[in-house]
Amino acid sequence: MIKKIVAALLLLIALYGLSIFLFPSIAAKIDSIIGIDGFSEKLRTGKEDFDTIVTDIPEINEFKSGAVDIKNTVVE
Repeated sequence: MIKKIVAALLLLIALYGLSIFLFPSIAAKIDSIIGIDGFSEKLRTGKEDFDTIVTDIPEINEFKSGAVDIKNTVVE
């Protein structure tokens, strides 16, 4: 019995997690019903910021230029 309740709760949490990114308007309504207004928006914004940080990798020329600038600073 307890396993079924836990499984149902995990399923609901997973569906809510999916709805945050797939159906933002539904997630916003769920947020307001639960009383955590803006929670799904914060999660989406956090994901966008994380994606920007992780995928903003400098090219090799930018990296070399930065390394040369550091070297010149240290040598001086």
